[in-house]
Amino acid sequence: MKEVFYWLFSAVCLTGCRGWQVFFKLYIHKVWKNTRFIFFHTYI
Repeated sequence: MKEVFYWLFSAVCLTGCRGWQVFFKLYIHKVWKNTRFIFFHTYI
């Protein structure tokens, strides 16, 4: 898991600000989907 994070971090550093925006958009979207999925399956 750490390797993936470092790889993504390196890619983001290379691409600059644009990379950060894309990375955060994808990451937050993925986390949101996962937490929503867990939330619904836990409480419903």
